[in-house]
Amino acid sequence: MIVNSLLNAHGLHWARTACLRFLLLLPMLLVVVAGRKRLGNLVAALCRLPWVFLLWGNLGFGGYYALLVYATRFLPSWLVMAAFMTTIVIGILLSPLIYNDHRAVVPRRALAFGFLPLSYLGLMELDQLQHLQYSWLAVSGLLLAVGAAVLWPLSNRMLLLKLEGKGLSLDPLQRSLGMTIGSLPVLIALGTYAWLQAGPPVELQWLSSLTAAFLSGLVGCVLFFKALSLTHRQPMAMAAVEATQVLMIFFTLLGESIVRSLRTPGPWAITGMIGIVLTLGTYIFQTVGKISSD
Repeated sequence: MIVNSLLNAHGLHWARTACLRFLLLLPMLLVVVAGRKRLGNLVAALCRLPWVFLLWGNLGFGGYYALLVYATRFLPSWLVMAAFMTTIVIGILLSPLIYNDHRAVVPRRALAFGFLPLSYLGLMELDQLQHLQYSWLAVSGLLLAVGAAVLWPLSNRMLLLKLEGKGLSLDPLQRSLGMTIGSLPVLIALGTYAWLQAGPPVELQWLSSLTAAFLSGLVGCVLFFKALSLTHRQPMAMAAVEATQVLMIFFTLLGESIVRSLRTPGPWAITGMIGIVLTLGTYIFQTVGKISSD
């Protein structure tokens, strides 16, 4: 999101920013998966479940990221990330709609801990929104970020569930590559639209998107997928993994403060940040303790 903020500040087209990250991520993942001699298993899974990868790849990779990038046209990137963190609670609430086994319940403890950081996020949002002009555009940005917050956990969990139903086992790198391949229709459409609107990409957009593809797409996304794989049968542990994404707000805020001149967060925003850190730390500590005792 720091990269998105930088590119947006330079007036570069949002649609190209949205597609370049995953288009550049594709050859990286392809080389790594092929180098580990695991491309055959992925191809077999793609052949067995082509529509699954197309549907959830387009929604969970291409679609979700396009919504986030477009939202940065109306809001600072760190505020977009704050709104995206509704995924903590959304992921929990989706469980009854996705599963038909023990995972279909909504863990009350996990839900309570999920709403706590959201209340602090609300303080951060209110602190900033009162200083933004054209509040209706700001609300549009928030809604786009919340839409992305629905698509992300829904797509990841549905893919895991469909693979599980077919007895297929793919590691995080294979799943990331499969979802990226599945998202190609949306990525190509975004790239074509950007080319018609703004011409070819400039050097800054290439370099920035390449950095984002490697750090966020290859390293960060794969680590997140790995954590989800280890916890996908334990709803509370999965919620704890998803809750750690809150930390991206602070990294984004720090990065934006460096690359752009942003308003310093007010007292309510700082209170919200402290509350999030304390809540997240407590939740993860208690969840790890419960899993260890089990």
